[in-house]
Amino acid sequence: WLYRITLNTTITYNKDFKKREKLFTNDIPENIKDDWSKPAEEEGQKRVNKLMKSIQKLKPGERLIISFVLEELAYKEIAEILGVSATNVGVKITRIKKRLLRIYNNG
Repeated sequence: WLYRITLNTTITYNKDFKKREKLFTNDIPENIKDDWSKPAEEEGQKRVNKLMKSIQKLKPGERLIISFVLEELAYKEIAEILGVSATNVGVKITRIKKRLLRIYNNG
């Protein structure tokens, strides 16, 4: 009995989901898509530029560590390169992120 209720509820949910999905995924004309995406792309590029300028204001050692983070190296790999423990790398990264956030927000 409980199994049947669960099965019917799931089937009904999936049908409704497919209907809602069709409502929101109708084809949007390309010229409108472009108009909507341009401001978002420009805003994203401004943020990236501001972040890069903020990174340049960090100390050289901090820039090195944050560049490893941006390259998606694991803490263990960064620790081996720097000759420190992975825990130390984690602490340094946390501090650098806080400092970078202050620099980014203050301009």
